Amino acid sequence: MIVQGGQFFEFLKKWRFVVLVALVFLALRLPALYYPYHQDEWKNVASSATVEGAGKFFAHPPLMQVAFVGAHEIFGADNFRIFPLLISVVSIFLLYAVVRRRSSEKAANWVIALFTISFYGILGSLQPDVDGSILPFLFLLCVYAYDRWNEAIDSGNTVLG
Repeated sequence: MIVQGGQFFEFLKKWRFVVLVALVFLALRLPALYYPYHQDEWKNVASSATVEGAGKFFAHPPLMQVAFVGAHEIFGADNFRIFPLLISVVSIFLLYAVVRRRSSEKAANWVIALFTISFYGILGSLQPDVDGSILPFLFLLCVYAYDRWNEAIDSGNTVLG
């Protein structure tokens, strides 16, 4: 969707709360992007440097090994917190979409606002581990896909016939 001229201000007016929450979301997380790794975080980052290293020392399923090795290749060891942050950015939009579809726009606004300022939401979105941002993302993706599938069945548009 391309927004032109006066439509841009209409777009901002309609989505101003979501844009504000997104800005707060980033403002709370960006200062911690380059904090040193603590506890087991450094092990995940270090073992993600190679496929062989991930296979020997990475204590997560193969899909996560592939994701972490790919993220290490893209972002490097020093910028690895960008990976869970990007996943969390996608998660907040999925969360908004799921709650808005299942409840209301007001409920969706409240949910993303609470997710933005909750301590675990902040910590998990910067944690180079599966539990912080990847599992919530996969859960929300499943709920979103389930809802879309149910809508397709209800409308008679099924892939299976």
